[in-house]
Amino acid sequence: MFGPLVRNITPCAFWPTRPREQPTTIGNSAPALIVGATGDTATPYPGQRAMHRALTGSRMITLNGAYRHGVYAAEGNTCVDTKVTRYLLDGVLPGQNLTRNRPPA
Repeated sequence: MFGPLVRNITPCAFWPTRPREQPTTIGNSAPALIVGATGDTATPYPGQRAMHRALTGSRMITLNGAYRHGVYAAEGNTCVDTKVTRYLLDGVLPGQNLTRNRPPA
């Protein structure tokens, strides 16, 4: 698990100063497609779900049991690949959020 060792929170996050500006507020209805994996170490699943809630016009496709960052065209899941390709080509979001299971290795 090399990724978590080099992509971790840095000491600057705990520096005892106030931020120079207010945090960015996210909240819109843009039609965004969020694709994630439950085992993603770069973007943990709770953070993916929080982004989905903040982007009110989004849909989310989750690949349950995948341990990588970026599952589209990498995991070989036909459902995920088809839905993402359709969104990229036509801008059509799935009608609802989807969760698919990664087949056992």
